[in-house]
Amino acid sequence: MVKILLSKKGIIKINRKGDINTQYGIIKRKDIAKARINDVVTTHKGEKILVTSPSYEDFIEIMKRGPQIITLKDIGEIIVFANINKKSRVLEIGTGAGTVGIIISQIAKEVISYDIRSDFLDLARENAKIFNAKNIKFKQGSIKEEKESFDSVIIDIPNPEEVIEKSFEVLKKGGYLVTYLPSISQIFNLISKYKFENYKVMQINKIDWIIDTERNIERPENMQLYHTGFLLFSRKIF
Repeated sequence: MVKILLSKKGIIKINRKGDINTQYGIIKRKDIAKARINDVVTTHKGEKILVTSPSYEDFIEIMKRGPQIITLKDIGEIIVFANINKKSRVLEIGTGAGTVGIIISQIAKEVISYDIRSDFLDLARENAKIFNAKNIKFKQGSIKEEKESFDSVIIDIPNPEEVIEKSFEVLKKGGYLVTYLPSISQIFNLISKYKFENYKVMQINKIDWIIDTERNIERPENMQLYHTGFLLFSRKIF
């Protein structure tokens, strides 16, 4: 697992190799290598630095990128509204860089993640190593031959209609189907075509604020990520 370095003001730098030269002083590579998670190391100036493991937010920053990812604000809603917990078996269709499946694997009993592209799966496996994700399995191909049953199915592909029927087939009764799409017209068409019942549609917005007590500043950040996509939640009744 990758180690990160924390000062009182936040992350200094993600450690890869070599000594790290910071505003607090130099942190020796040998000290970082010997440190266990949540040990404290000292710079040559005597400043204390915490060596710890990455949070979900840190993981998003340091993971290897490829296709567009679902953001943390949307992943949080998926976990809550699909009722994902330590007993959940989750099927992900559209692995991408692995962000959703890897984060959910820290909570769920097991995640099975499918993608048709081998390069995306290779990327996701590398990211799984960064976050030390154990209970996620990556599979190449379609889900047509999938025989197991799942508590939740998460679809993140351009054409979800190709897998909707099979997704409901492998869902347990009472299970949750989650579809992520960039356009509300796609959501509308999907609901119209499959006559969804017991569904919920969401767009999640997040506003980051600057609070600086020394300069008496309290305002939203200048750069914000508002729209990312739409979430369609549906539950299998019969």
